[in-house]
Amino acid sequence: GSYVQTTGPRLETRAEIAFFQKVGDVVGMTMASEATLACELGIPYASLCTVDNFAHGIVDEPLTFEAIRNTQ
Repeated sequence: GSYVQTTGPRLETRAEIAFFQKVGDVVGMTMASEATLACELGIPYASLCTVDNFAHGIVDEPLTFEAIRNTQ
């Protein structure tokens, strides 16, 4: 799958999520920048990620950082 990285620490808007669904499978605030930097420095890098929430527009409940922390 494809990973879409956004800049945090803010949650994506419904419009952003609708766009990201067209170009990626998972959206996150970290990982891609670190992977790029590690590659540039010749450092082996592997990523593991978990899905913490279904984003705005995917479910009816409002999305909050508190809910995300509780899921982690």
